[in-house]
Amino acid sequence: MPPLPPDRSPIYAGFWSRFAGWIIDLIVIYAIQFAIGFAFGLVLGLNAAFTGARPDGEWFWWFLGITSLVGAWIYRAAGQSAYGRTVGQRVMGLRVVTADGGHPTFGRATGRFFASWLSIVLYLGYLSSLLHPRRNTLHDSIAGTHVVRGDEFDHWRAAALLPPPAPFTPPRPAVRAGHSLSDWVPPAPPEVTVEARDLGMSLAIRPRPGH
Repeated sequence: MPPLPPDRSPIYAGFWSRFAGWIIDLIVIYAIQFAIGFAFGLVLGLNAAFTGARPDGEWFWWFLGITSLVGAWIYRAAGQSAYGRTVGQRVMGLRVVTADGGHPTFGRATGRFFASWLSIVLYLGYLSSLLHPRRNTLHDSIAGTHVVRGDEFDHWRAAALLPPPAPFTPPRPAVRAGHSLSDWVPPAPPEVTVEARDLGMSLAIRPRPGH
């Protein structure tokens, strides 16, 4: 696997494309959380309707908060370790890679997810991508990952894997060293023998030079 492209390369994803992917991922995560909360609330409501038991609202919100955190962690870590991207990153054509150009492991993607909470503080961790030579956020630098444009990175990696061109070898001169082209005399053409079996004779024909 070739190393990453050099610094300041346009292959690395910019701030706004990453921000758009993050917004799309938030929508997906909130949709999943809403579905889980709705299903769990429906079960509690039906249980209260049939048994008369009063549901514990505080316990419900604790459950919803914990499942939301675990769901967001699994969503990001599993997507980035298996495919190198989440749904939002896929929509924006982005990919999370390590220094060797491969996908991060589940453990590395997990560390990246929890390190992103540090980047959320005043959003300075995200704004650092505007200054980093490879546009890394704080959690990218902690996890040792990079966010690249998928198509451009694939083209670069394919070009980097090509063998180097063969060195140029000049052709051998037709005239020996110390001679000019006018000194070169073409070899005599071979003698052509034509047999006329019916006439009982044999003719030797030598073509004229230049023909």
